[in-house]
Amino acid sequence: MKIAKPHLGIDLEKPENIQRLILEKDDLCSLSIENLEFIEKEVKSLSLSESRLKHVSLVGSKLPKLALQNCVVSECDFSGAMLSEAYFTYSVIKNSRLSGVQLSEGKIEHTRFIGCKLDLANFRFTQFKNVIFEDCILSSSDFLEAIFNGVEISECDLTQTNFSLCKIKDLDLRNSQVSDIVGTKSLEGATISSSQLIALAPRLAQDVGLVIVD
Repeated sequence: MKIAKPHLGIDLEKPENIQRLILEKDDLCSLSIENLEFIEKEVKSLSLSESRLKHVSLVGSKLPKLALQNCVVSECDFSGAMLSEAYFTYSVIKNSRLSGVQLSEGKIEHTRFIGCKLDLANFRFTQFKNVIFEDCILSSSDFLEAIFNGVEISECDLTQTNFSLCKIKDLDLRNSQVSDIVGTKSLEGATISSSQLIALAPRLAQDVGLVIVD
């Protein structure tokens, strides 16, 4: 699956006091934001478009309904950030840490996560459309009642990842570690390989209540 690259602004501005700018304005465009520590802050509304973020820390911050449109996020730390009802589109998030991030009830479209640490991430009730997770750690993440439409999860660690009650239109799990997935009964419509089916069999048998006697 191909996803269009983010369209960044031609001349990205590097504002001197970006923290103040974020707190005062809710719509920012064509910025280059680097080496920012925005830890345990709270912003009611923030939209970033056509911008680049690098070495930005949002650890423990509350930014509900955060919108990222045509953004490149690299080497950032969003661990424990409260980003419920976020909207990500035409963006790339790479080599970043999002452990325990709260992204429930959001909408993520035309976006790639590459080499990210997403363990314990909360994606409950989030809608995914044309999204790629590549080489990510998704262990113990929660996709309860999430919607997948055109999603690839490739070369990822899905140990104890919860897919209970999710709705799948198109989800490709090939090449990921699936043996310890939680909620296998909800994987109807997902694509896996024959070798993954063998690895998944014990968990699937347990979830559907099969009694195996040798």
